[in-house]
Amino acid sequence: MTQKISYSGEKQALKTHFNRIRIKDSTKFALPDSFSAKYKGYGGALHHSSSMISVQYEYDFLSGQSLDLRLTSGVMNDQSDSADFTHDIQENDLFLRDMGYCTLGFLSKIHSAKAYFINRLTPQVNIYSERDSKDPVEINSYLKKLKKNKLEYLEMSVFLGKKERVPVRIVVSLADETTYEKRLEKPQNRQNLRETRFRTNLRQGQG
Repeated sequence: MTQKISYSGEKQALKTHFNRIRIKDSTKFALPDSFSAKYKGYGGALHHSSSMISVQYEYDFLSGQSLDLRLTSGVMNDQSDSADFTHDIQENDLFLRDMGYCTLGFLSKIHSAKAYFINRLTPQVNIYSERDSKDPVEINSYLKKLKKNKLEYLEMSVFLGKKERVPVRIVVSLADETTYEKRLEKPQNRQNLRETRFRTNLRQGQG
């Protein structure tokens, strides 16, 4: 893994800020039906298999050590995994995961533990300019500012979630044409992408 991840910077500098840099993802694949009692699949005409397996893997970029390697039922999604495995969050950990893991509940626990995260924001999450704001920010207002002022990106401190109000530093930029068209290929994304054509990244905390 250390050889595969290309990083030209100095790891020692990262260690002054972070305890661990935790990179996690999963993959799924079908198994013969005879495994369905232990590794359940979705079945049906769409998914074709009554047995599937999910491989969860987490790697610490700073130490080069594997933190998690588990085989689970294929029907267990990444959100469930992140909810079930929050016992080892340590202060100054940095979490790098895709949107599938990052529920507001999970992000709140990271913040409470004085740890950090970087990930994309799902369109369904409400953004508030202040902790006690009643109304969420209108997402398209970011798009208008980017275009009007011909900016590459916007960066600001906001709060996420109607109840959670997780403090984050948000970075908003326009998606390029290729990325936009690729995302439109997924039917569930078409409406959201037509309404909000930008890329949103989160960085936990105010600093």
